[in-house]
Amino acid sequence: MSKAKKAQEALEAAMKKASEDAQKLYKYHEKERRIAEVQDRTDRDAEIFDFTIEQERLGLERTQFAAIQTEVEDLRTLVFQEHKKHVSWTNVVDASWLPSVFSECEINAFLSAWREEQLDNEFPTAETTVNMSIGQSAFATSIKDQMHLIRGDVRATKEQRQRRIDNDLELCKQAKLLTEDLLKLRDASLMEGDKKMVAYVNTMLKAVYAQILTTLDVIACNTLQYYDLVLDHPEDEILVKQIPKEVPMIKYGLWIKIKEATRSFTTLRFADIGVSLDPRDSTVHKLPKALGLSKENVAMRVMQLSFDPYEVWLDHTVGQEFYALDCLLVVEPMVFADKPKRGGDWLYRSETNETHKLHKQEYPPKATEGKSEDPSLRVGFEVPENVVIRQKSLLIGKWNQIQHKWDPCGHCNFASDSSSRKTSFITSDLTTMAIIQEKGFDVPFEQWQLFPLSDDQVLFVLEGRRRGEASDREIKILVSDDKCKLLFPEEKELTYLRENWLPPATLLRFLSRAGYNLLLTDHDAEFTPGIRPKTKEMEAKGYQDLAHFCTRHAIASTRHNKLGENRDMALFRISKDCRAQGSEEPLLRDVDDDSAWLPIRYERERCVISAFREVDSEPNLSSADGKATHLNLVMLMSTEYSQPVVRSIVTEGNKLLQHAVLQLLHLTRPFTWG
Repeated sequence: MSKAKKAQEALEAAMKKASEDAQKLYKYHEKERRIAEVQDRTDRDAEIFDFTIEQERLGLERTQFAAIQTEVEDLRTLVFQEHKKHVSWTNVVDASWLPSVFSECEINAFLSAWREEQLDNEFPTAETTVNMSIGQSAFATSIKDQMHLIRGDVRATKEQRQRRIDNDLELCKQAKLLTEDLLKLRDASLMEGDKKMVAYVNTMLKAVYAQILTTLDVIACNTLQYYDLVLDHPEDEILVKQIPKEVPMIKYGLWIKIKEATRSFTTLRFADIGVSLDPRDSTVHKLPKALGLSKENVAMRVMQLSFDPYEVWLDHTVGQEFYALDCLLVVEPMVFADKPKRGGDWLYRSETNETHKLHKQEYPPKATEGKSEDPSLRVGFEVPENVVIRQKSLLIGKWNQIQHKWDPCGHCNFASDSSSRKTSFITSDLTTMAIIQEKGFDVPFEQWQLFPLSDDQVLFVLEGRRRGEASDREIKILVSDDKCKLLFPEEKELTYLRENWLPPATLLRFLSRAGYNLLLTDHDAEFTPGIRPKTKEMEAKGYQDLAHFCTRHAIASTRHNKLGENRDMALFRISKDCRAQGSEEPLLRDVDDDSAWLPIRYERERCVISAFREVDSEPNLSSADGKATHLNLVMLMSTEYSQPVVRSIVTEGNKLLQHAVLQLLHLTRPFTWG
């Protein structure tokens, strides 16, 4: 047999073998495919069956819960109507001469009267007295009428001008009290979801804050125009005011260059209000020439405000990286018209429309661009008593008038071995500045808990982000009925919050202004990597469920919630033990003991007892063995405990307390930030 024929036969045998192998492989894969197909069909059928059973169960629970919810709403309505009546009678004692925060007409009338009074003082109209006499002439029998027109004096005395400044500052203080009432109304409206009222309050706040800032400008303008009548000692060249004197909300200083002698300035101090302008460091012995203090007709205004009048102008449709604490500092160079001149016994004062305007100067001036001198200087001030110094270095920001936000521009340091609140910072911009802080400084929260202390009190514990620094804090808030107060931290700056019962929104607002901000929006998450805000629908449903059980079960966070893989899902734990109704024994449980807690996977449409544990490095989010999904936490707990017990917990709980806890949860949003 030839070699070619043998090769041909070998090839045919190989092809036949390959064909047989292919057929076997095909049949094997077909068999496997059919088995997998059957299994998939079985799994799908099982899923459909489970889904159908689940939907049927959820539908039945939805009907059952609707009946419970109707009963709860009826009870809540009665409780809140009675509470509203009680509050309205309580507010009678707090009546003041300030306009009602509910009346736009009264607020506008208050502001209009204020502006008109300023206008009358600025452009006075002399009164004209008319004297008439009727008599008979000695040379004629006809009766003659004699009329004398006497024009009054338009000049205000020194005492009157000084009193006007004090009156204007007093009105600023009263207007600030009005803004506090408006902010309380906004707090309440936010929790009620009344967007129309929130918009109204913001409009009124803008109007009142604008009038306060305008009045502070009017004071400067009138002082510059009539400094010889306003200053007690013109040779001192400084006007200093603070109101109220005990705990100033406004510190006001104005330096006016009166002495015509040429001189250099090593410092500019407003000692009574603790503000100073100094050379930037010890190597420089004079203030920058760019300030222009050696020129004629120049002035420098400094103000320290213990409130933020620009908060209502922040753009809340975008994220804010920084926010201002209750310490604003305004430093502004100014120029004014010619000084009054004497000519014999006469004093000549130039008065035009321009003299009634405030001429602020940009600093550093554009004329200094390209020059070698450094325009920076050191600004010294004292941190207010209601601002917590959490770090030895605080951020300073300047107000961006165009973008309506705070931009960092420096920092001030505190000595580690000193309790002094005096500090300073270096800046080359003289404008509106403030102590600022990262809005998300304390997020994500390390952990949070709700512990029932009695039928009428709940402890809310929240630990901010751990940085391993002295600024790390645990915040404890005691909730009683519809009010709450701070228990911890124990800084003296927070004394007012520890001694007074306040609505939840008001307490958190004061806490934020002092340096502990727990109030953030979804837009702020862009400055906190790894945070995906939960959906509002899921949060609203979940917080409502937690509020139902806050007086009977302890509730705690889990570190696995930070995974954030699903915006419609949150993870938390609820205690297995239940505090007996009427018991004065608080229910406190170790958050690290997994055996004391039921792990809950909570979703917008359902919830279930899950299989994750706190000690697990990777959480098992599947349902625990033998546990089915339920409509919400109320229906889930009804299967773990008897339905009558859970129903009594939900319907018979303290409705005011539950509402206050619900407010705290809605404001702090632990599902998102925890």
